[in-house]
Amino acid sequence: MQEHNLPLGPIVWHVFKLFYETINDISKMKKQTLGIITSIIVICQLNVNTLFAQKAKIVPFNDLKIEVEQKMNFPDLKLELKIDTQQPVYREGLKFTIIITNRSSKELDLYNPLDMSTLVLNNEMGIPVSVDRSPLFIAKYARFYVPNFESFDVGKTFLNGKMVNIDFYNTENIKLPANSSLEMNLSIANVLTNPRLRRKPDAPKSKIAKGKYSLTLTTMISSVRSSKEFFLKTMETPEVTVLYGQ
Repeated sequence: MQEHNLPLGPIVWHVFKLFYETINDISKMKKQTLGIITSIIVICQLNVNTLFAQKAKIVPFNDLKIEVEQKMNFPDLKLELKIDTQQPVYREGLKFTIIITNRSSKELDLYNPLDMSTLVLNNEMGIPVSVDRSPLFIAKYARFYVPNFESFDVGKTFLNGKMVNIDFYNTENIKLPANSSLEMNLSIANVLTNPRLRRKPDAPKSKIAKGKYSLTLTTMISSVRSSKEFFLKTMETPEVTVLYGQ
């Protein structure tokens, strides 16, 4: 019986070609699978963003028209509340932004606006929710004085879209340039589990729960005490409904 010795080179090349084509096909399948998974993730992310982020609402503060304040020469200032009326659960809690716009042609020296801001938060049944009033937020510039804004956390602040570093806890006056806008990002992270203990520094607290809330902000915009043309105005937002984590 005669043996046939086939050349080794063509056989090796044929095997190598088959192996390369197989690996290439597997690689293509992996890329296609990865592409499909990536597309699904992007679509899901877009759906989440559409669900929550596109509910932003800007609400103007209204003048409460207190008689003594009406006699003062109030500058051309506009106050607004910006809030997403449908929010996911954030680590920082329920988020909102106060915007102060100086539409006048001169710089204004304002008393710390957060120092005179008060928050009212009610749950779906209309029962007030006591926000955490941590003593760690006591301002240092006024002895024995506890600022109103201790009830919420202060995040990033922007002046004309540029981030600025303002220590609201230790700053009494804030200068607002002419034709400028100041955005103060705030949040409600914790609530008290027992409102009767709100005066105690060790009162038990918990993260703000998912639910339907109504929120109202009241603030007093004032010039510094040393201002030659002192002005003061008390303003308040309408009640805003927020779906948090729903």
